[in-house]
Amino acid sequence: MTKKTKHGKIAYIKKVIKEWGETSAFECEVESSPIMNSLGNGNVSELVEEFRKDDVGTVIYDRHGEEIDWHDYEYEDLSEDLIDEICMIIETYEADKMKTEKRCQS
Repeated sequence: MTKKTKHGKIAYIKKVIKEWGETSAFECEVESSPIMNSLGNGNVSELVEEFRKDDVGTVIYDRHGEEIDWHDYEYEDLSEDLIDEICMIIETYEADKMKTEKRCQS
């Protein structure tokens, strides 16, 4: 990742999503969604599931994997570590979209 500041990383994420569209952890086939919060000794977890132009969507799961609630957070409100993790996902997303576009042009 060439963008070193949090602001630069967020700008990159927003640029990619504006260009290629919103995506999700499921669509990007990530091994595990980024963890926003884990509460109660892992009994409740809040995972980042959707990546949108201005914010992310999280899902709160109980220990049985049942959805409890959804929240939205602006990128600027996320920790730098979480932004780094999202940035890696978005880099892969962008690369996949560019490969697909190149294949379609051939």
